[in-house]
Amino acid sequence: DKKRLGALVNDLAETQTKVQVAATLDALKELGFYWATRSGVTIAISDVVTPSAKAGLLKAAEARDDKLQQQYDKGLITDSERRQELIDIWTAATDDVAAAMNENFPKNNTVFMMVDSGARGNMNQIRQIAGMRG
Repeated sequence: DKKRLGALVNDLAETQTKVQVAATLDALKELGFYWATRSGVTIAISDVVTPSAKAGLLKAAEARDDKLQQQYDKGLITDSERRQELIDIWTAATDDVAAAMNENFPKNNTVFMMVDSGARGNMNQIRQIAGMRG
């Protein structure tokens, strides 16, 4: 994982000479290349898991949105109240979809491993692809 590797590099830099650090980092890089090419890890769009609960969560948010619009149309709430409530509705829906996605992501999924290790990306980016836009 990226954090542990960073800590290891810092320890090396503090305890070894520059020449030793450079040689160790070169060997570590070669080791990484060796295993990366042999791991068989691939990434495909099918690795981005869309939660099955997404449709229901979005339908519930849309129903709340429609109800809110009806209240506004009847003059029961102001435009600023409607706007704030819409933000709250869709923020909650986004958080709910993200939580469902995090729960259902297989731990051996290549996208999850990449994000979890700190190598690339973050769960917010994956949420955008799979959860709210996909």
